[in-house]
Amino acid sequence: MANKKSLRKAEENKTFSVKELLSPNVRITALFVIAFVLLATVTVISLTGRGSAMAESEKLAAAAQTQAAEGETNGSEGKLALPERGVEDGIEVPGVAVEDFPEKSTLVSASDNVNIEAVERESTEETVVKKAPATSAMLTVPFDGTLSYGDDHEAVAEIQKRLMELSYMGNDEVTEHFGPITRDAVKSFQRRNEMDVTGKVDGKTYRALMSDDALVYMMMAGDDGDDVASIQDRLYEMGYMSIKPTGYFGETTEDAVKEFQKNNDLAVDGKVGTETKDRIFSEDATPNVWGKGDSSEALIPYQKKLIKLGYLSAEADGEYGSATKAAVRRFQDRNGLPKDGYLGPKTIEVLMSSDAVANAYAIGDDCDEVEDIQKRLYKLGYVRKSSITGYFGSATEYAVKAFQKRNDLSADGRVGAKTLKKLMDDDAKKPSSSYKFYGEGSGSGSGSGSGSGSGSDSSNTGSASVSKLIDAAKSRLGCRYVTGGKGPDKFDCSGLVYWCLNKAGVKQSYLTSYGWRSVSKYQRISDIDNLKAGDIIVFYGHVGIIVSGSDMIDASSTNGKVVRRSFKGSWSRNNFICGYRIFD
Repeated sequence: MANKKSLRKAEENKTFSVKELLSPNVRITALFVIAFVLLATVTVISLTGRGSAMAESEKLAAAAQTQAAEGETNGSEGKLALPERGVEDGIEVPGVAVEDFPEKSTLVSASDNVNIEAVERESTEETVVKKAPATSAMLTVPFDGTLSYGDDHEAVAEIQKRLMELSYMGNDEVTEHFGPITRDAVKSFQRRNEMDVTGKVDGKTYRALMSDDALVYMMMAGDDGDDVASIQDRLYEMGYMSIKPTGYFGETTEDAVKEFQKNNDLAVDGKVGTETKDRIFSEDATPNVWGKGDSSEALIPYQKKLIKLGYLSAEADGEYGSATKAAVRRFQDRNGLPKDGYLGPKTIEVLMSSDAVANAYAIGDDCDEVEDIQKRLYKLGYVRKSSITGYFGSATEYAVKAFQKRNDLSADGRVGAKTLKKLMDDDAKKPSSSYKFYGEGSGSGSGSGSGSGSGSDSSNTGSASVSKLIDAAKSRLGCRYVTGGKGPDKFDCSGLVYWCLNKAGVKQSYLTSYGWRSVSKYQRISDIDNLKAGDIIVFYGHVGIIVSGSDMIDASSTNGKVVRRSFKGSWSRNNFICGYRIFD
C-alpha cells in the first residue's frame, strides 16, 4: 500500500513538473531558446557560403594577376595596355592598382575575361581606385611604356586628337604615325605643363595629356622652333622687333610680344596663346610702325617708289594719308605680305628691293578699280554688262587677254600700267567681228567642244588658271610640314595655299586658317559637295586646295608633309566650314 502510495506520489510529482514547464513564463523562455538555436544554425550556413564566395573571388583575382603576368611574356609581347574605359568608380580588383600605368604590365579593365563585379571588394594598401580620364580609349604602347618618334601605333591617333584639342597641333585628320610634328607638339605640351621635355609619351605624359587639368598651348620664353620663327617674322614686319627671326623665344621676343599685346588691347603676359597668335597675323593688328596720320620726310623715298611701281598717284609729300595707306595695302597684297596698310621693316624691305612686283590688277582682285576696268571693257565690246561686278575673275581675264592681243600688248591677262594706259586711250582697238564673249565658241566654251557653252568656269582661260594652281600644288607633294612655313620647300596648311595661289598668278596675301573663314572677295561655297578643282576648302583650323571632284592637296600636320587625299570623308565633313571659288 505504501509502495503504491509512493508511486502515486512520484507520478503526481512528475505530472507537476510537466505542468510547471508549460506555464506562461516558461513557454516564453523556451521560445527564445529555440529562436536562438535556429538563428545560430542559419548564420553558420551563411558564413559557409560566404567563405566559398570569398574563395571564389580570390581565385578570380589570382587568375587576373596570372593573366597579366602571362601577357608580359606571351600574347601581349611585353606591351602595356591602357584601359578601355578605365576602372569604374567603386569597382576594383584586389592587388591591381590603377593610380599609375605600371611598366611592362597589363591593367584589368571591364573588357577583360574577369567578372570584376563578382570580386569581393576589400580595403587593402595595395588597392587604389582612381577614375580614368574621360578621353581614355583602348590604347596600347610599346613594351617599355613609351611612344616616340617613328612609332606606328593605334594610340598615336588618340594622342594627336588630344594635342589638337589643346591647340598644340593644327586641326587635321589623325593618323597612327608618330611623326616630327607629333613629337614637337608633345615637347611643347611637356614644356608648358612643366614636365621633362623628351618628346616621348610615357604613362606620366599620357595621363597629364588626357587630364582635365592639361594646360592649352602657349608659346613662351624658352621655346624654339619654326613656329617661333614665324611669330618673330611677323613681329619684325610690324616693327616690334629690330632683329630678324632666330627661332628661339628669348627675352627680346618676350618684350616684343608684351609690347604688341599692350598696343592691341590683349592681356600682357609675354606669351603667345591662340588669341595673341590670331591677332598677330590679323589684318587688323596694330603695328609699331608708320601708319595713317604719321608725317615725316623719311616717308618720301617710299612714296616715290610706290608711285614708280604704279600704286600711288598722289604726290610724295611725307604725309601718310588715306592714299598712301591704300597704296601700301595694294602693294602688300600684290607682293604676298599681310595686307595691314602699315609701312614696317618687312614691307619696306620688299618695296625697296629689285624684286618688288609692280601694280597690276589680276584674278582675285575685288575693288572699285576693277569695276572701272570692266566698264571700259564693256564699252569697247569685250565683256557683257553682267560682267561688271568689281571682281576680277576668269571672264575678266579672258577679256583682258583678248584686248592685249588686239592691241599688240603682252597677253598675260593682267592690267598693269601699260595695259591700263592703252585701255583708257581713245585709240584703243575694239575686238574683231569674229570675237566671242567668254563662255562662247570653241575657244572659250564649256569644254564640251560643241561651241555652245553656257558660260561655266571650265573655259580654256579659266581651266588654264585652275591648271596652274593644281600644278603648283602637285609640285609640292612630299614637302615637309613646318609650322609657319610658306615655301618653297616647307609649308603649313595656310602657307601652302598662299604659295600656290601666288605661283598660279593670284596675288593673295598670307592668311591663317582662321583668317580664311571670313574672306569676302571670293565666291563662298557652303556645300562641300559643290566644290570643284581650283577651289580653296576651309576647315576648322585647316585649309587645302581642291584638285579633283574627290581629292585635295594640303599640308598635313599629322602626316608631316604635303599630301593628296580625299576631302569627302567623315573628318572633312565634320570639320568643313566653307569653300572659295577663286576662278569664276
